[in-house]
Amino acid sequence: MAPDDPHSAVGPIPKHDGTYAEDTPLTWVFGAHPEVKVVAGFLSEPDTILDKKGIAELTGVSRPAVPSYLESMVECGVIDVATSSGKRELFRLGETEAVELLRELEATLLSRAYEESGELPTGEVQPQPPTEKEIAEPYAEDTPLTWVFGDHPEAKLVAAVLSEPNHALSIEDWSTIAGVSRGAVNNHREQLIEQGIVEDAGSSGRKHLYQLADTAVTEQLSTLEARLLRDWYELQG
Repeated sequence: MAPDDPHSAVGPIPKHDGTYAEDTPLTWVFGAHPEVKVVAGFLSEPDTILDKKGIAELTGVSRPAVPSYLESMVECGVIDVATSSGKRELFRLGETEAVELLRELEATLLSRAYEESGELPTGEVQPQPPTEKEIAEPYAEDTPLTWVFGDHPEAKLVAAVLSEPNHALSIEDWSTIAGVSRGAVNNHREQLIEQGIVEDAGSSGRKHLYQLADTAVTEQLSTLEARLLRDWYELQG
């Protein structure tokens, strides 16, 4: 229920310098883009109601740019409009399954980071037998992940491998599916391998192949995509 005095519900704004949201589990995967920092900021302050100024202060995203990133997040149920007073809209973290999945994804990515540092025991992941597939058209540019995390190479590369869970992809195929340059694939693939999203699938001739890794991270990402899509349809009525 919305509070009687919406102004009294704002904050207190957490004391951050606007840069902490640039280094979170979500930005490790999807990049330190404004959309990703907004999601990470709300996840870090689940009980705080924020106006647009507060969102900017918390995440380091410029205040004039904040509205352009909120609309699709509200449509997906990741962020709720808490209430409004005149021209002042207030926002809070949504209470949807997608938000719970985002929390779980953050926790899993953080756990993997500790495993990589040797602080927790690691597990073996058995690679799937690689196969090849001809890809003709990009189709990762408009997916649930890009609705939330923005139309950036990182989100499109993740969406591309999620869309082809049973196929090993060359750099060229991965680039085509994602609708990004080969240079972008090369720039981000090691990070995606490190986060347990992609794994080396060997070679076919002179082409090196990559495939979706079989990890808790990719399972959660697949579930998150499906939940975001269902929530979007439900919110559209």
